[in-house]
Amino acid sequence: MKKRGKWIFVSWIFLVVLFLGGRKAYICQAMQPMTLPGVSPTTPTEPGLPLSLTQSRMTLKIGMKETLKVRNLPSGVKVTGWMSSDSLLASVTSKGRVTAKRPGQAMIRAILSDGRTLSCAVTIPEIKLSSTTLTLVKGKTKKLKVSGTSAQGTWTSSSPNVASVAGDGTVTALKYGSTNIKVKTGQVTLTCKLKVVDPVLNQPELLLIKGHSYTLKASQYTGTALWSTSKKAVATVTGKGKVKAVKSGSAKIYMKANGVTVTCPVRVVSVSLNKVQAMLSTGSKLQLKATGSSIEGSWSSSDSARLKVSSSGKCTAKKTGDAEAVYTVGQSSISCYVIISKKGANRTSGNVLKQKPVGISSLRNQVLGRTSVYRFLQGACTDGTYGYFILGDRYYRPYCALIKVRLSNWKPVKVKKGLKLYHGNDMTYNAKTKTLVVVHGDGDQQGVSYVNPRTLNIKRRVNVGTRIHAVAYNRKRNRYVVGRLGSSAIQIRSANWKILKTIPLLEKNNYARQGIDCDDSYIYVLQSYLAARKNRILVYDWKGNFITQLFITGSLEGESLFHVGKKFTVAYNDSAYSGGTIYQTTIRIH
Repeated sequence: MKKRGKWIFVSWIFLVVLFLGGRKAYICQAMQPMTLPGVSPTTPTEPGLPLSLTQSRMTLKIGMKETLKVRNLPSGVKVTGWMSSDSLLASVTSKGRVTAKRPGQAMIRAILSDGRTLSCAVTIPEIKLSSTTLTLVKGKTKKLKVSGTSAQGTWTSSSPNVASVAGDGTVTALKYGSTNIKVKTGQVTLTCKLKVVDPVLNQPELLLIKGHSYTLKASQYTGTALWSTSKKAVATVTGKGKVKAVKSGSAKIYMKANGVTVTCPVRVVSVSLNKVQAMLSTGSKLQLKATGSSIEGSWSSSDSARLKVSSSGKCTAKKTGDAEAVYTVGQSSISCYVIISKKGANRTSGNVLKQKPVGISSLRNQVLGRTSVYRFLQGACTDGTYGYFILGDRYYRPYCALIKVRLSNWKPVKVKKGLKLYHGNDMTYNAKTKTLVVVHGDGDQQGVSYVNPRTLNIKRRVNVGTRIHAVAYNRKRNRYVVGRLGSSAIQIRSANWKILKTIPLLEKNNYARQGIDCDDSYIYVLQSYLAARKNRILVYDWKGNFITQLFITGSLEGESLFHVGKKFTVAYNDSAYSGGTIYQTTIRIH
């Protein structure tokens, strides 16, 4: 029994010693971790977390750097190297430090000792300016910004007098024009095309005569200009800047562009002249006066060689022709149209010449009948004994009618219908060839037809390459005088239609060219102002000098004229275009 108790005691002593000794060994082991020969220490793993890089995707601006690390690397595994799929875009060091170099995308990989790789996608954005085109109003500023790089960059302006740029990209607009704002960062240069605007008008203010217009022009802006007026009752303005003076007073015209509003003050006055048209002979004088406004205007002449105008409005006729005495107030001008005739050329100069009707009041009604389709009087001529008249088809078909009349009693002696003289404009009698010469032409029907005056049949036709509205022939000179459609001049042509001389005509106040006649001394041009019910004959010599102007009675549209001696026959189209009304008058040119 004692022996057994002793054994039990010894056993407890052994257990106590064993417990205390084991505890000491555990503490020592915890303080000094065990290492295996030939294996480097590694980062402790976190049980349950996957192996990865600190970033799987990242965005870097050019020049920026970022270090990648491996997380949860298993025991016994180490990183053996780093690589980049495109080192020109993004490079990486042996320690995982990534540097962005150029815009694009690259893959950075970590290579592990156990053969595995870990990847990170790196995006390097393109370097950009906040604006590549820019419009600035003079005096305004704008800050440009660069994205895609961490570098500050160097800023320059190609035209620093137009716009300057600070080191932080702040642009200041200095004056109207264009320039390129550039920033250089590394190997990259970016450009912003800059336009500096400074909206202005061509007139700082307007002074207009009532009823007149003036178009303001805006410049040095982009986009659309918006126009408005402060008082429509005084002055209106269109969307294109055309200002119309409505009544006396003051107003303001506004033009808005690029956010800037420009103002143009307008003053409207009433001004009139004591004469708007006058006829003078060379050497004579005329005093013009302007009334209606206290604002003083200025006088000038449109042709000082013909008409001299003093600063007080006194006109002196110098040379035959026409000219205007112009009175200018601000941006408006009114004028007196002056026709200057040769001194003593016509005793009735400026007066209206009286006419008398002849025996035929209507060629269509009395000769062809009221139902005839030939109703437009086109032209007339004479051989000294007979008068010849040409009438056009009312439907503009290529046919005409010719009527031959004895001048002594105005009795018709021959009528020819259905002649193919498409749009016969006028005709004359060629005394050398004893032929009626008819000029006609619309479109490609341009030419001259020769007609037998006895039978009224067409003999032949030639193409002269131009459309002629009036013609006359002089036997002594063997010359034609023609008026061409669309031209404000008459031409002297040879017998074979070669152009020898061109004479400009007086054509003011809406007078339209109509008929032509001539003799050994003068050329006579009939003009009609249908809206005003006026007709006149302009007289020139064969050198092209203007001699005089003769107003004639007749409120109808003058179409043609011819003369025998001093008696002139004028043919008209009446208001109903019923085939022509014929009058005679006597003209004396001295």
